[in-house]
Amino acid sequence: MSESQGLVLLTGATGFIGSHVAKLLLGDGYSLRVTARNLTSNQNVKVSQLKAALSEYPSDRIEFVEADLLDQTVSWTQLVSGCQYVVHVASSLPERVPKTQAEADVTLRTAIGGTRAIIEAVAATKSVKKLVVTSSVASIAGIMGTRGRIYDETVWFDTNNRPLGLTYETSKTLAEKEAWRLFKDIKNPHFSLVCINPGVVIGPLLAQSTYSTQIGAGYAFPADWLLPVGRHPTTVRSGLRDCLRQF
Repeated sequence: MSESQGLVLLTGATGFIGSHVAKLLLGDGYSLRVTARNLTSNQNVKVSQLKAALSEYPSDRIEFVEADLLDQTVSWTQLVSGCQYVVHVASSLPERVPKTQAEADVTLRTAIGGTRAIIEAVAATKSVKKLVVTSSVASIAGIMGTRGRIYDETVWFDTNNRPLGLTYETSKTLAEKEAWRLFKDIKNPHFSLVCINPGVVIGPLLAQSTYSTQIGAGYAFPADWLLPVGRHPTTVRSGLRDCLRQF
């Protein structure tokens, strides 16, 4: 195997920002263990396109594994084993407003349960130095916010009122709160936790998927991702490359 800066478990790599994170980490010399919900389906063009987009890098530095955040039989501890870093980008972004609470619950379970599974696995794996969780500006100010108000890491979106139209905001808020709750409950943690809180990021597609979330709304991620512990809000709208450089 070619020399590596360390092994990173990356979720959500088939998404808009996740694919750029994968390329960024490979370019910086890291090896990747990439999770995808389905590696065998003939309809899963996203994985094929991601592999093509990353084909310039040595294949022995990229491992693809099948894992669904909603599948409770998945051993995330096994997937995290041997990793020095974990980057959790995957979450559920509804293509439309859920029509029923059952539909909304899928988004909530994916975000909250997935984050819980990841942080519990990291807590059980001594090799991990840092966990980066991609949250959203929605967990701070919602989608719209209030004009003139200053939002910082102390502000949370109010989830007491949970209409179906605010399912995404609720899911990102509760998922990030769960991450911090679990982290703070760990006595003498061997890893640090960083949460990124981006807004809408506009930029080029790396994998030319027709998947709706790749049209332009995505998550920002730092070029230098060894950030100090805490929440890191970004601008509400910004170019992809600017977001990748600004941290």
